[in-house]
Amino acid sequence: MAWREYSRKQVVENYYSRKICLDNDGQFANQCISKEVKYFRGTDRNIGIRLWSKFGTSESEFDRKLAEFNITRENYLKYAYQYEKFYESDDFGDVANGTVFQGLIAEDGKTVILPAIYRSVLPLSDKAAIVTAFNQKKYLVMFNDDSPKLTEIPYSYTNWYMIYGGSNSKPVTVVFKLKAEENQLGDTYVVLDKLGGAAFTIENVTSNGNGTMAFHEYNNGTIAFPVKNADGVTFSVTVDTQTLQTFGVGPAFDTLNIGYALADYWKDNNFNHGKDISMQKVGTLGSGHGLMSGQTIYQPISEEDGSLAPLNVDGLLGLAPIFLPEIEKVRGWIPLCQDSCRLSFS
Repeated sequence: MAWREYSRKQVVENYYSRKICLDNDGQFANQCISKEVKYFRGTDRNIGIRLWSKFGTSESEFDRKLAEFNITRENYLKYAYQYEKFYESDDFGDVANGTVFQGLIAEDGKTVILPAIYRSVLPLSDKAAIVTAFNQKKYLVMFNDDSPKLTEIPYSYTNWYMIYGGSNSKPVTVVFKLKAEENQLGDTYVVLDKLGGAAFTIENVTSNGNGTMAFHEYNNGTIAFPVKNADGVTFSVTVDTQTLQTFGVGPAFDTLNIGYALADYWKDNNFNHGKDISMQKVGTLGSGHGLMSGQTIYQPISEEDGSLAPLNVDGLLGLAPIFLPEIEKVRGWIPLCQDSCRLSFS
């Protein structure tokens, strides 16, 4: 289900037909409970949660939702036609029936954790979630009574990221990128705790790479943020997402977007596909090298734990990325040697 919001019932029906929803009764009944389980922080242990997507709201119930947020039918229909991919031929009944709402169900596929009354749901733990309400604004909801109350999110953010969650040992971690303030050295990121507060805030996050995100997550459940302080010193701050504690300080790095043909699947050479990897800058190619002059020289960082990966080739200084004019992703590497080095490929 990809843990995202869906504007119309046809999307949910499509997922159901692809057999990625739980099917308890053998029939499609206006809902989809995700087969995929994501793991979130619990009181005593991490717990598995399924996404619950539901449609088929009656006109009268839809009217009550509109009234709760003082929204008129006319204004909502304009919004639905423009942003929710409904057609202007769809009347109010069609929009009410076809709008998808989301909630949460426990790993057993039966126990309701949060009713399916929100446009999107992003759990933080077994106690709290960030939801998109009917007015399209995001709120914090606590699971502490039968009538969850909406609380304004105390962050002015530009982006948020949902990381990990595929295994019990690496629970979902939510990171907010805050809106930039005047004269700010770099970006500010907030890593949320299980109640929606700030586990910690990392300022002056700066990356010179072309990756989709400045920070990078590793296979061992740590996230590293490249930082540059007021004195121009660069380093990285690493966070353990299991404990939500600072793991340590290490060397700075750039995040580069690498074409899949180099970074993941050799047979997938689609120019639009790429994967972020972190690389440590180890030098700059000086003048006198033609088009490559000024190019950054990198050494790879291990995707397993964020440590510097050894080059294991005598005389190899590092790698310079190759870009094509029409493609922003890295499409190749030039190995740079001090005098000479013997390379073999397999």
